[in-house]
Amino acid sequence: MKGGLKIPLPIAGLLHLEVGDAWRSEQWDLSRVIRGESSDRARFRYKANGMRVHLKHVPHYRVEIGGGLEYVNRAASGDLPELLTDSRNSGKVLAEATLRLADSRYQNRLYVEGFLARKSILGDLNFSGGTAELNNRWEISSDRQTYLDWTVKAGTARGQLPVEEYFVLGLDTHPRHLLRGHSTHVDSRYGSSPMGTDFALVNLDIERRILALPLFNTLNIPFITVKWEVFVDAAKTFDRSRLLQQGKLWIDTGAGL
Repeated sequence: MKGGLKIPLPIAGLLHLEVGDAWRSEQWDLSRVIRGESSDRARFRYKANGMRVHLKHVPHYRVEIGGGLEYVNRAASGDLPELLTDSRNSGKVLAEATLRLADSRYQNRLYVEGFLARKSILGDLNFSGGTAELNNRWEISSDRQTYLDWTVKAGTARGQLPVEEYFVLGLDTHPRHLLRGHSTHVDSRYGSSPMGTDFALVNLDIERRILALPLFNTLNIPFITVKWEVFVDAAKTFDRSRLLQQGKLWIDTGAGL
């Protein structure tokens, strides 16, 4: 459950302040991804509350920068001390940047983000990490209705990582690292999809828009787009603690209308 406010500030460059809170209460089951452990030890209940303050600035339409601070208080009733499922607090410094390099028939976007937690800042833990993501789109057809999209993404983290700071690849309501053949939760338990301290991910999509059905703003929806799509996702995960499975190449494919 999440809630927040986005407050525009009267400063040139589209500066705005984001203040939010996120509360989590989840069942986890790592028996599908853990190495050589019993299913009882791999199951636990995770609870956390996180408060976040973030500033974002858009000095140019091609550039966005942001940064802030997040504090998380967590607790879990499990027996995996390697994943810090006990009661630990952490304060993270966050930073992000977006750069749009091309925006004609070929479009792309580079996005990088990083996080740093230190006892000297706030909390009980020391860890750090970040991701880099390059999004690309090429309009294949002259009528601008067929697209080839591909994304290359990688991340790394090190230090005393709590379980929720591991990179989780899969399909969720709001997925961060998309691997469409794997669900992040099975039977209402999280932890069933690939995860680790490091990952590499490629998403490839071919999409064709067939038609647009006008709804004349019925229910505040101006139109519905009908399209077909084919996709391929490929990923690898790694775990510095050697607690989770790693090194396998995951390839997910699919199509839809």
